[in-house]
Formats: sequence, structure tokens, C-alpha cells
Amino acid sequence: MDDAERNLTVGFIGLGDMGGPMAEQIATRFPNRTIVFDISEKALAPFRGRAEIAAGPADMARRADVIIGCLPTVASYRDAVLGPDGIIRGDRVSVYAHVGTTGSPLVHELQAELDGKRIAIIDAPMSGGPARARAGTMVIMASGDLDAVAKAEPFLRCYANKIVHVGKRAGAGQVMKVVNNIMSSTNLAICAEALVLGTKGGLDPEQILEVVNSGTGENYASRNWAPAQILTRNFDMSAQLVIMLKDIQAGLDEGAALGVAMPVGTTVHKIYARAADEGSLRHDITTIIQPMERDAGIELPKTR
Repeated sequence: MDDAERNLTVGFIGLGDMGGPMAEQIATRFPNRTIVFDISEKALAPFRGRAEIAAGPADMARRADVIIGCLPTVASYRDAVLGPDGIIRGDRVSVYAHVGTTGSPLVHELQAELDGKRIAIIDAPMSGGPARARAGTMVIMASGDLDAVAKAEPFLRCYANKIVHVGKRAGAGQVMKVVNNIMSSTNLAICAEALVLGTKGGLDPEQILEVVNSGTGENYASRNWAPAQILTRNFDMSAQLVIMLKDIQAGLDEGAALGVAMPVGTTVHKIYARAADEGSLRHDITTIIQPMERDAGIELPKTR
């Protein structure tokens, strides 16, 4: 164990579907140096007796050297970092790791304020989902000052086995994350559409995936999400439509700012938005297949 792992205290804000498993990994590795906070008592409950509980972000920033924030919205990040009880009010924290998907403008906004308090910001969004967080096998795309990244790295490696430093300026990690999520959301959309097409054409959905996953059509959705969630009709991979819509929109916003036309991304956003309109923003992202099934007049058979 190096000096950073031995001496630094870490705080984790946001214990939801993603943040909870990530914080659990950190608390397991550093049981005496982990402080957590969430506005939900239900989210905090599993950590009582396993980690210290902060009264709020400012209290955490007075007790932790590194703080990791994993929150659902831009507004919640602004409040947690810059608000009256925000991280910026603390006098101990020296590194803030922004691990959600918000797009780069928010990171630059937070950096402009935190620089004045000598708090380094890194953005370190991740990919892999809750299951890989629990397994410690996520990939992190980190950007920011190298020393700040190194300071946070022992804690980030609790839930990730791969960290790629994508730039010295905070914000580059956000661009990389929206690139990843635009591709990921598109893979799921076209996989769902193709499954409906093949099934309506008389094919067995399991055989469709067997062929696709042995050929050139293979992608993460066809290999993981489709068999585990769509064919089983579980529709429960702990990834809500509201979050994916936010992430796709962040990608479209980056494209607009950079002058990059994104016709595919725009169409994919409409597909997810329709599923939310006809179901619920809180439904799982794999439910995007249901409007497609209704249009085609079929429903994929449940895996035996």
C-alpha cells in the first residue's frame, strides 16, 4: 500500500444505481477512510457501520482529501459542488472527481469556481454499468491534472481495472464518455430493431443472436443486454431511460458546440424519447424494443 492509499481520506457523494456499487467497493477497500453522503436515507442505510456518514457535501469537504461525485443531473452537481452547502465550502478537500455524464460545459464551469479554492477537478466518467462496478472491472476515461488524477487513482481503481488518461484539461473525459454512450445507445437501438425484424420474418430470436454474435453484427448490446434483458423479458439492468436520454443529449450538445452534424444520434434520441413517452422515464433502457414490437404487431417470445 502506497502513501496515498495509507493516508488519504475519500468522500463519495451519490449512492444511486451506479454510485452505490462504486462506493461499496471503495468502502470495502478503505473501511476506515471512506465518508459517504446521499440525500436518501435508503441509499445511506447499507453504509451505516461500514463508512462514516457526512452531514452534507461541505461537511465532507472538511473531512476528506478526495471527493468523488456521482449524481443524476446537472442541477444536482451544481448544488453539491457550488451550492450553499457545497464542496467548495470545505477547507480540506484538494481533488474533486466528477464521474457522472454531464458533458464538458459543466466541468469547465465547476473548474472556474474550484480553481479559486485550490481544489483540482478531474473528470473521470466510467463505462460498464452496476454489475461491472461490483466486479471492479469498469473502464474510466480520466482527464485533468496528472497529479490530481494520481491522487484519486487508488480510489478509482477500487471499481475499475482500466483507467485511460485522455487529456490534461478536465472536460476531455466527458467528450470521451458521450462518444462511448452515443455508440452504446445506438447499438442497443439497432439490436432491438433487428430482433423485431428477424422475429417478424419467422426467425428464432435466440438464433438471431447466436448468428449475430458469431459474425460481424456483434456488439455489446447483442452479446449482453439483449439475451439477459430483452429475450428474458426482464427489462431490468438498472439503467433508466431518463439517464440515457440525458447522456445522448449531452452528446448532441457536444456535437452542436463543435459543429459536428449528428443525424444518427438525433434519430437514436427520438427512439429513446418515444419509449419514455409511451412508458416511463424510469423504465429500463431495454424497453425501447416495446414500441417497435407494437408497430410490428409482434412480441418476442420469452426465452425458455
